[in-house]
Amino acid sequence: MLLARLLSGLATVALFATALAQDPPSPPPPPPPPPDEVFLKNGDKVTGKILDLVGGKLTVDTPYAGKVVIDWKEVASFNAPGGLDFELQGGEMLKSKAERAADGSIKVEPSALAAEQLALESIVEINPKPVVWTGNLAAGMQFKRGNVEEDSSVVTFLAQRTSDIDRITARARYNATRVKDQNTSDWATTDRYLGGLLQYDYFVAKDWFLYVNGQAERDRAKFLDVRWTAGVGAGWQFLDQSDLKGSVEAGVNFISEKYKLYQNHPVPPGSTPPTIRSDDDFMAARVALNLDWKILENLRYLQFTQYFPSLEDKDKFLVNSQHTLQLSVTGNLFVQGGVIFDYDSQPGSSSAERLDTKYLVQVGWSF
Repeated sequence: MLLARLLSGLATVALFATALAQDPPSPPPPPPPPPDEVFLKNGDKVTGKILDLVGGKLTVDTPYAGKVVIDWKEVASFNAPGGLDFELQGGEMLKSKAERAADGSIKVEPSALAAEQLALESIVEINPKPVVWTGNLAAGMQFKRGNVEEDSSVVTFLAQRTSDIDRITARARYNATRVKDQNTSDWATTDRYLGGLLQYDYFVAKDWFLYVNGQAERDRAKFLDVRWTAGVGAGWQFLDQSDLKGSVEAGVNFISEKYKLYQNHPVPPGSTPPTIRSDDDFMAARVALNLDWKILENLRYLQFTQYFPSLEDKDKFLVNSQHTLQLSVTGNLFVQGGVIFDYDSQPGSSSAERLDTKYLVQVGWSF
């Protein structure tokens, strides 16, 4: 009997010690904040989650109608108990909950940036996206061995940074081809192109911008040692949707061209080296078209075309047009195919073709 009581006491002590050793139960998670509420000037109310305010359009994710876009001018006030990030006029940033107030304003948590009452007209953006660089780098190569030994490569680069007031775009392309002489075993470069564009856009209105740009090119096949281009103009962003963007630009450019005959340019035996035209400086108009169409979730069509008609010689003009289909493989990896047209109505020599057409198959990485 005594032994049974002793064993029972020991078991009780062991259970008590085990209970003490266990972690205390976790407190239940706090309940989610109530949904946001947007009150309109016509008396309607939209309930859901405020996603952002961009370009005068407030987007609310509702459980009954998906994403609803509301003209900011039609908003009287709103509640956001979960808090939002606000960008105010002058560039100030404010993170705060929002509570409905008199029409045309909201109540926010007092801070050094804003009083307790905040006018809706002072809010430029809600949950603004960070300004980052996006773009891609792609490369393709081809090797031939046998009756013909030839190596060719092409690299393209695109980077862009867009904010509410401006945009910076950088483009570059390099391609080269070399062929081996089967008799002498010497390699000769038959084609080499290197070019780049840098452009700055400043938005004077939601869809309109002014730009300044500069370009540089070298094209061995056309005996072009260097072409410098600098220009200014205006543009219209006629499409600005999540899956379809498009803009047109028009301006004037100063163009300077210098030509030369490369020492190792291949010339058939017994033939006369081509005559190189003289250097040229001239003013030209510029018209450009830029398209970015997201056809499917993982498939895009990209186009960038520039046309430079000379303002001094009606027979002289330049065209560069690149068309690309880009297929996302996984994550940031993609493959793309495309065609590039380079047309020069007056190339560096009468022996040079006016039109160069390049077909691309590349693997790339987006960022």
